Amino acid sequence: MEHVLVVPNEQVQGFLSQTGFVAGDRAQLEAILVGAQYLERNLAEGDPRYRQLIPYVVVLQSGLVLTMQRLKAQSESRLHMKLSCGVGGHINPCDGPMDEVVIMRAATREVEEEVYIQNFEHDLLHFVGFINDDSTAVSRDHLGCVYLLNVQGLVEIRETDMMTGAFLCISELRARFNELESWSQLILPKLENGQV
Repeated sequence: MEHVLVVPNEQVQGFLSQTGFVAGDRAQLEAILVGAQYLERNLAEGDPRYRQLIPYVVVLQSGLVLTMQRLKAQSESRLHMKLSCGVGGHINPCDGPMDEVVIMRAATREVEEEVYIQNFEHDLLHFVGFINDDSTAVSRDHLGCVYLLNVQGLVEIRETDMMTGAFLCISELRARFNELESWSQLILPKLENGQV
């Protein structure tokens, strides 16, 4: 049975009054962990008292954005066939102690599980903010912790049974806006305007 890192939704609402992409810094990232706990995933899903923390890593290469399509083999059926500009997933007890770097450790694990990146080092991850989205049922259950990762060299999808992927330019993402999952829709304008 999977356990996931959650924070009280009341705390999130007090901490992040705005919705959408909210720029943030390391101090805010550490503050969001106050009151965090591990909870069985099946209990956390759909429980409005909690938000599951999700590292969401946007991989960039020469101005292009790694974009994945989530296939039906993925466990989160609410995201099947949607395009995503972020690599990420739940934070689990295997990610280590609940300290200020647990989210980065989880982000590193998720990137390494889902994508092969030549010469990847977790030091290249740069935290830029949160995605606080209440527009869909899946988004209301989660809080995104957004990282940028600028890479060079070979990048390949590892979990080809669960997703496909390619680097797309911002204008192509804009043209396919309605195919994007809600979090990618929220981060795209910030990428377009160079705000992250």
